[in-house]
Amino acid sequence: MPPKYIRMLETKRLEELLVGPQSRRRIRAEELTWVLQSLLDERVPVRRLNLILEVLLRRPVHPLAAVRAALASDVVSPYLDHESTLHVIAPAPLLERQITRGDFRVLLQELHPEMERLRNKPFVVTLLCSPGIRFRLRRLLFPLYPELPVICWDEIPPGTGINTVGLLRTQADERRQLALWDQFRLWRAQCRR
Repeated sequence: MPPKYIRMLETKRLEELLVGPQSRRRIRAEELTWVLQSLLDERVPVRRLNLILEVLLRRPVHPLAAVRAALASDVVSPYLDHESTLHVIAPAPLLERQITRGDFRVLLQELHPEMERLRNKPFVVTLLCSPGIRFRLRRLLFPLYPELPVICWDEIPPGTGINTVGLLRTQADERRQLALWDQFRLWRAQCRR
């Protein structure tokens, strides 16, 4: 089929989905526009329009997150190195809990030195977080770090290597790690006796 004919079929399908007779299966134009604009804002290609429409027809609770998960390979591929490895900075679990509660102060304090340290590396650094906070983090960090992609675990396709190049921690994380290390050294000393 010639590409023009395929585009006409996609346009016809889009029209049916937006104003079709099955009102309960319709996609609201505002929702579709918002999802497509959000994808384009984060440089995610929207070539796979049929897949995007199929996901939106399922009426997911979080439409953008569901579409990004379905387009996982398209979301992540620009940030992979030649060995299909994703280089990430990740917040520690305690920091993620603080972010979930709306406390971004420690994240911003910890992220700046990491970004400075990784500035001249030969790979693209991404921030990897849980799905529940990805959208909020992206909105918060975009004015400060527009070049920093924010992705969640759901958006990483199987077989993708992950290299953690930075871990963002709270002071409580560090105290906990030191306490565990002290316990390990004590245990090791007792085993040697």
